[in-house]
Amino acid sequence: MGYPLMIALGGLSGFFIVPMNAILQHRGATLLSAVHSIAVQNFNQRISQCSPCSALTRCF
Repeated sequence: MGYPLMIALGGLSGFFIVPMNAILQHRGATLLSAVHSIAVQNFNQRISQCSPCSALTRCF
């Protein structure tokens, strides 16, 4: 039961992330170059991924 759920969750999250990345890069192109826009986006994604992990490890 776990594998189909993980596959479905990964597929559905791709439908959300890909269009959002396209919008961020399109809007960011007016303010920054494409390279800087992608760098800022990746930095924010890493921060959002690391924050829950660090909070979780502090609890245990």
